Amino acid sequence: MAKNRLWVLLFALAVVVYGGSQYFQQQRSNRFHSVLMDFLPKDVVKIDIHKEESPPFSIIRYENRWLLSQQNVNEAASTEAVEDLLRRLRDIRTSALISQQQSDWEDFGLGPKQGILLCLHFEEEAKSCVRIGRYAYSKEDKEVQAYTRLEEQKEVFTINGLALSMFSGELSAFRHNQLLSGKGKADSLYFVSGANALKAIHTDQNQMLVNGQVTGDSLLWVNYLQALNDLKGDEFADDINELSIDSLRFWQLTVYQGNDSLVLDCYRDTTRKSPYLLHSQQFRSTWISSDSAGLHAQLIQPWKKWINNHD
Repeated sequence: MAKNRLWVLLFALAVVVYGGSQYFQQQRSNRFHSVLMDFLPKDVVKIDIHKEESPPFSIIRYENRWLLSQQNVNEAASTEAVEDLLRRLRDIRTSALISQQQSDWEDFGLGPKQGILLCLHFEEEAKSCVRIGRYAYSKEDKEVQAYTRLEEQKEVFTINGLALSMFSGELSAFRHNQLLSGKGKADSLYFVSGANALKAIHTDQNQMLVNGQVTGDSLLWVNYLQALNDLKGDEFADDINELSIDSLRFWQLTVYQGNDSLVLDCYRDTTRKSPYLLHSQQFRSTWISSDSAGLHAQLIQPWKKWINNHD
């Protein structure tokens, strides 16, 4: 019995020694895992975002949706994008304490005007702000890390950079960029530009007829039809005067799908850096801009090719 008790005491001592060594080893190290921002996404009523050298903007909760607010932009935000950001912020854990000196902030891209400042507002709590700085690759952890600090504190931490890899800090990340969204295969297209009025029909033999003639590049048209089913833009056009825009119409494309039709208008405003403005009645609040080599070029490519071959 005494021998068994001795073994139990020795085992307990070993556990204590091991635990103590682990504790002191952790104290000597700067590595730990802790919640960066402790909050519940449902409690957030407003998000302020300010990226260096870009105008700040806000995302405001309004009943069951989110609204974007920045200078001339006041529109519905992408609910999916906002909720994804909040989930990622909630789940982020710090992995190391890098510095406790304010003098080091700029080295990590965390100075007062550096990086991305993100503030969460709550109805009954003070706001919580975090600044996200530069990214670096950690050979030790074999992962991309981001440097960050809570705005009211001096400490600089690292977090898993992949957690915020989708977060650019730009207003465009939360805007709706959809121009057309089709539910099925297009039966026919009608394109009008100046003196040209072209009708393209998709036959059961998977051919495209333009004004009754077989096109020479069926793959080009097949890819074109697929793109129109889920057409999105990258650059947004703001300050649009919708009352006078009709005089700038450059071309119009109608996509027919059974009994449904989708209309895409292109306007040309030579006073803009990107002179082509794209808009559809399907997504009325979305205005996309393009230069001559971007989305506009993709949309007129098959038509332009057909016109040049039949002049």
